[in-house]
Amino acid sequence: KDLTPRETVLYFIDSYVTYYENYPEITAILHAFDSLITQPEFREMVDRIFFNRTEFIKHILDQAKNAGIIQSFVDTENLTDVIIGTERGINLKWRMRNYGFSLKEQTLSSLKMILDAFLQ
Repeated sequence: KDLTPRETVLYFIDSYVTYYENYPEITAILHAFDSLITQPEFREMVDRIFFNRTEFIKHILDQAKNAGIIQSFVDTENLTDVIIGTERGINLKWRMRNYGFSLKEQTLSSLKMILDAFLQ
């Protein structure tokens, strides 16, 4: 797809939160990563899942920074952590509130606000 870096990050996160909203039970795995990495048989798989996602977002943010779309002072690894942390935090709150709000709307609204704060 021919998307801007902002649209690419939002599309990427949107695909996950849409899936999670339609299959909330799967989010238990997302929140079990801390426990799963202590199990040798799961460590490599969890690392691969987590780092593939974060490296993809960082790559898009690096491209945006190099193109002058994101302000030059922004550390893209830190911004990636903010994006991933926001998504995971909202996901946990959604689970703890018994799925009482739209995960997709809350997550995308928050991510748009974060991205817009760093765009030129």
